[in-house]
Amino acid sequence: MEATRVGQLFLLFVIFATVYSAWTDLGSYPANGAGKRFWADSTQARTWDESVTFCKEVGPAFVLTTGLSNDEVRHLGGKYNKDTFTGTHWIAAVSAKPPASMAWSSSQDTSVGDLGYDWKELVVEPLCGAFYADETPYFRQLNCTLKYKTICHEPVT
Repeated sequence: MEATRVGQLFLLFVIFATVYSAWTDLGSYPANGAGKRFWADSTQARTWDESVTFCKEVGPAFVLTTGLSNDEVRHLGGKYNKDTFTGTHWIAAVSAKPPASMAWSSSQDTSVGDLGYDWKELVVEPLCGAFYADETPYFRQLNCTLKYKTICHEPVT
């Protein structure tokens, strides 16, 4: 029985190591102290719902990136790299009121638009939010069923 448990733990370790090796470590913000450690999975395109599920399956503390502050957006923008971190990545933002705004999926009271970054409009229902990593990063409203890369984060204590 103990050998079976060791085998199961080893398999989980291999899966976890494989997932992490395919990810781009975008670092922690703030660099020292409690905050978030960001990871971009640029290896597989997923729908928004698939991205939410993917982040949860990686580990109990992982979530699709949500509740970004201006400083965290600047941190992610500073991680742009044409080879490892570029293009559209799902974040945990969904359509909100008023129209043409987005709110964090965990709190409809907080608008992503309050961060002061430009939105590139694409009006297709349903709408979910994405972060576009480029020399000048921005947010996008996109059809949730389209497939893009994923940014997850885990809390840092």
